[in-house]
Amino acid sequence: MIQEQYVTFETAKLLQEKDFNEPTLFSYYDNNGIVHMHKTNKILQIIAPIKRPTQQKTVEWLRIKHKLFISITYHNKQYKAIIIDIHDANNPIIRETITCDNPYETTENAIQLCLKKLI
Repeated sequence: MIQEQYVTFETAKLLQEKDFNEPTLFSYYDNNGIVHMHKTNKILQIIAPIKRPTQQKTVEWLRIKHKLFISITYHNKQYKAIIIDIHDANNPIIRETITCDNPYETTENAIQLCLKKLI
């Protein structure tokens, strides 16, 4: 069974800055520098949660709302040499070669690239 990978706290804060407002099952709460993760519910929303979407939901939001498509090419089985292409329709916008330890880290980097440089 494949487990959903959630965005990091840093990415969740970037999403909040970029007006990500999709419903999520979980949220982050920053309590004086200590980050907690909780299931999203109406009682905890008083504490000003930061939505914690899955990477898949975030990539979908980038594609639907901002028309940004992420393409990742792995050059070996250890995921060490990776090319991230971000394009809108068929026009390439950004191409970066990075090194990551796993595919989830690669997706996280691609999402952050979109949020920091394109939105």
